[in-house]
Amino acid sequence: MSKIPYILLIASLFGQDGDGDFSLGEISFMIKDIHIGGAVQDRGRRSELNNGSGALDIGLLKYSFSNIEVSGEFNEYNERAKVKYKFSGPEFEMSNFKMDVSFDSPNIWLLLKEEMTNEHTNGAENYFDEIKEAISSYYKVYNQLPDNLNELQNMGLLSEPGYYSKGWDFKYQPPGKIIAISNKDMPGGPRKKITHEYTGSNIKEYFSTNSYSYYSWQTTGYGQYDDNREPKLVKNKVSIVIGKVKQYFGASGSVDLNERNQVAEFQLQKAGFSVAKVNANFTVDRSSKTTFSIADFKTVAKNIAFEFDTYDEIPMVEKAAFEISLKNLEINVPREVHQEPQFKEIADYLNINSGKFRIREINLTINFNRGKDLKIKATADTQFGKAVVDGSFSIRQPIRYDSDFTIDNFTVEISNLSKPIVKFIDVWEEGTGNTLPRKGKSIYLEMYGDIDNPQIKGLEDLNF
Repeated sequence: MSKIPYILLIASLFGQDGDGDFSLGEISFMIKDIHIGGAVQDRGRRSELNNGSGALDIGLLKYSFSNIEVSGEFNEYNERAKVKYKFSGPEFEMSNFKMDVSFDSPNIWLLLKEEMTNEHTNGAENYFDEIKEAISSYYKVYNQLPDNLNELQNMGLLSEPGYYSKGWDFKYQPPGKIIAISNKDMPGGPRKKITHEYTGSNIKEYFSTNSYSYYSWQTTGYGQYDDNREPKLVKNKVSIVIGKVKQYFGASGSVDLNERNQVAEFQLQKAGFSVAKVNANFTVDRSSKTTFSIADFKTVAKNIAFEFDTYDEIPMVEKAAFEISLKNLEINVPREVHQEPQFKEIADYLNINSGKFRIREINLTINFNRGKDLKIKATADTQFGKAVVDGSFSIRQPIRYDSDFTIDNFTVEISNLSKPIVKFIDVWEEGTGNTLPRKGKSIYLEMYGDIDNPQIKGLEDLNF
C-alpha cells in the first residue's frame, strides 16, 4: 500500500512544509508511606481458616515517564516525513515493602507429610486386593485357605509385586491377616508396617463368594488416618520484606517515510528489572519456620539497535547487550520436611544440609556486536556444583537456516559437584562407554561447529 496518503495527512497537519517538536521533563504518579492493617474472625465451627490479622506497609510507590522528546519534519513536495523520538518509561519503583499476616489453620507440613505417607501406601494397598483375589481363587479350587503367599505364586494365582508395590514385603497369616513391611525401595523409608485384617464373622464364606465387602477389612498402621477427622488449628504467620523493586525502560529512534520505502531505526538505551534485599518467613505453630531470601536479582538489556525498511522481512540487529544476575538465594525448610526420606534423597544430590539450600551466584552476560559477533559468558555457583560457560558465535543475518549460526568456540567447565552427581556421571560413563573430558578435577567440554550439529572435543561420536 502506498505511503503517500499517510505522508500527506501528516503534512497537512503542519502545512505543506513544516517542522515541530515536543518535550516533557517528567510525568509521574507517587505515593509515600502507605499503611493498611486489619483483622477478621470467622466463628464458623467448620472453618479451616480464621482469626486472621495483617498489615501492609510501603515506603514509596512511584510510576513515571520522563525525558520525552518528539520532533518531526514534513515536506509535501518531496512526499517525505521524518519523526524522531526519545523517552524513558514506563518506570516503576517500590521501596520498603513489608507485609505481615497471621491466621489460624491446620499445620500444612503435617498435612503434607500425611498426604505423602498416604501416597506411599497406595502400592501396598493395591497389592492387598490382588492377594485377596488370589486367596479366593485358591479356596474355590481346594476348599481351604493357603498357608502362605508362596503357594499362590507357585500356582500362578498371584504375580510378584509390581512397580508401585515393590517397596513392600508381604506376608499372609491365615485365616485373615495380611501384613506389609516396607523395604529400602519404599520412598518413605524401610520398616514401616501396614496390617490388613478381616473383621467379619465368616472369612471362608467371604472367599467362597464373589460379592466382596470393602468394609469387612480394616487397614491399620503406616499412612492410615480417619478421613472425617478435624485437623487441629495452629497459629501461622507470613512475613515478607522487600528493600527495593525497580523496573525501567528508555529508548530512542526515528521513522523516515517517503515514496520508495519506510525506514525505521530503534535504539534501546536501557531496560531492566531488579529486586534487592528480599526476605520471607513462614512460621507454622510458632516454631516450624521456612525462610526465603535473595540479596540481589536483576535483569538488564541495553544498547540494542536495529534497523528495518519495507523491503526487509526481518529487522537487522546491529548490537545488543543482556545481563541476568542473582546473588545469594537461600531457602531453609523446617525439620518436618528435611527429615522426610524423599526430601533427603533430593537433598543428597543438591548437597543440602540441615534443610538449607543456597545459590551463591548466577550470572549471565550476552553481547552482540557488528551485526554478527555473539559472545556469552555465564557462571552458576551453587552448593551442589559450579559451572562456568564461555562462548563465541558467528551469526549471518537474517537467520534463515541452522548453518547461519556457527559455534566459533564454546567451553563449559563443571566443578565441585556433589558426591551423588559424581556417582551418576560415573555410572553414565561406564554404561555408555564415553568418558567426559577433564581439566584437572573439573569436567571440561569444548564445543564447535554448526548449531544444528555441534561437536564436543573428545566426544565426537556423541549425537545430539
